[in-house]
Amino acid sequence: MARISTIGTMQHRGYIALRALAVLLCAVMVSKAVTAAPFAPDACDPEYYESMQSRAWLEAQREITQNQNLIFKPDSVLEYTCFDKFAGVLVQSASTMFSESTRWGPAAGNMANALTPLIGAPMAAYESSNFDHTLLGGRMDAGASSASVTGGSYTLPGAITAGSYTCDVMRTVWMAAKCMDFIDEAAEDGFFTFAEYAAQPDKRFLPTRCSGIADYTSNMDTAIANPPWERDPIVLRLKYIYPPGASSCGGVDSKIKTGLTVEQSTGGVSKYEEHVCLVPGCHYKPSTATNGTCVIN
Repeated sequence: MARISTIGTMQHRGYIALRALAVLLCAVMVSKAVTAAPFAPDACDPEYYESMQSRAWLEAQREITQNQNLIFKPDSVLEYTCFDKFAGVLVQSASTMFSESTRWGPAAGNMANALTPLIGAPMAAYESSNFDHTLLGGRMDAGASSASVTGGSYTLPGAITAGSYTCDVMRTVWMAAKCMDFIDEAAEDGFFTFAEYAAQPDKRFLPTRCSGIADYTSNMDTAIANPPWERDPIVLRLKYIYPPGASSCGGVDSKIKTGLTVEQSTGGVSKYEEHVCLVPGCHYKPSTATNGTCVIN
C-alpha cells in the first residue's frame, strides 16, 4: 500500500508540473500574439501642464490677495504711544535743565521751542507721509467700532506743549481688532470666485486699493474656458435622466431592456420583457409582451 501511495503522489506532482508548464506556454503564446500599444514617450503633456499652471496661478493669487487684505498694515508706534505727550512730559519736567536758562532768551517755553523743530515737526511730517489713514491699517474708521478712537486716528501734532501723559490708544485699538468680525467689510472680506476677482476691483483696498491683476482673465481662459488640450467627448445624456416636465419619465429613450422575461399571475400582461427606467422614481409598465412605457404611478 505504501508503494502504491508513493507512486500516486509522484503522478499527482507530475500532473501539477505539466499543468503549470502548459499555462506558462499559453501565456507566452498569447503575449506574442497580442501587440501592445507603445508607451507614451513623455509622462507630461505640455498642453495639460499649461492648463494646470494657470489653475495654480489662480488658486495662489486668490489666497495671497485675500490674506493681504485681511492682514492689516501695521500702525505707527508713535501713534500707539502718543509720542507728543511723552515730549510734553519732558517739557513739563525740564524747568531745571539748561534750556530753561535766560542765557538764551526768556526762560518760559524755551524747552518747548527747542523740541518742536527738533522732534515735533519731523515726526509730524513722518506720520503724515507714512500713516495718513485711520488705525488698523485704515479699517478703524469713525463709527466702525464701538471701541474706535475719536476720529479714527491719532495724529502727532507738530508743536509740542507741556502737559501730563495719558494715553490709551493701544488698548483701544487692540479691543477693536479683537472684537472685529471676520467679514468686517462684506464687499471685500468674503470668499469669492475667480470670475468675481477678475471682474471686481482688487480686494486689497486698505489703506489704498491696489490697481488690480490683469492676468486673472488670461489665466481663467487657459485653465477653465479654453484649455489648450482637446476635451474628451463625454456624453452625459442628462436629458434622459432629468427630462423636462415634472410628470415626464423620459419617453422611449429612458428605458433599457434587461434581457429578463417576467411572468406574472395578475395584471394586464402575463408575460413580458423586463425593462429598467433611467429616471428616478419611474418604473416600467408593460402594454404588450415586447412593449411598454415608464410611468411614475
